[in-house]
Amino acid sequence: MSQDELRDLASEAEEFAPDEPILPEGVDRAELRRVNRMSRLFDFVEMLVLTVAAVLLASSFLVRHTLVQGGSMNNTLINGQHLLISDTNYEPKNGDVVVFVPLNHNDRSTPFIKRVIAVGGQTVEIRGGVVLVDQIAQSEDFLSLPKGYSDYPETVVPEGFVFVLGDNRMNSRDSRFEDVGMVDVRSILGKVLCRVWPISSAGRID
Repeated sequence: MSQDELRDLASEAEEFAPDEPILPEGVDRAELRRVNRMSRLFDFVEMLVLTVAAVLLASSFLVRHTLVQGGSMNNTLINGQHLLISDTNYEPKNGDVVVFVPLNHNDRSTPFIKRVIAVGGQTVEIRGGVVLVDQIAQSEDFLSLPKGYSDYPETVVPEGFVFVLGDNRMNSRDSRFEDVGMVDVRSILGKVLCRVWPISSAGRID
């Protein structure tokens, strides 16, 4: 058989071939299509639910959200900004911005946001507005507002605690005051990772 004859046979086979597979007797094609559409829909919904559950689970254990309330961290953080924080394998370090529950404060319903200045075992002192950690003056380049001229006597930070200050030193309730004092690391909810809202202020926190 020539190649031309083979092409003609193939063309005739395509012409008479059914567009859809032949179904067993008693099976309704329209019903089968409806069932297939429902199956695909259920598969999509299942995938969506699993994706949302995974995101919520990750958010619960890895990253959480908090809101800046007040001006004690101006201009690093501004009232009303939304932040992401994490406590995964977290150990406080000098310079970290953290969120914690003020155990000594009368109102524990609103977490505080401050910067870690010294950790357990270090000495901290404020002299004429200048912060000294282990008797070394800190440059604190992150400050964009006046430091003020408050003093704080040289004190050893107990193990398991941190000394915190707000970046707005002239308007911050922090470790300088008895109702906050040294912060128990167990009361720290996490380290601030970044600003996420408003979009214009989004970015990492250093």
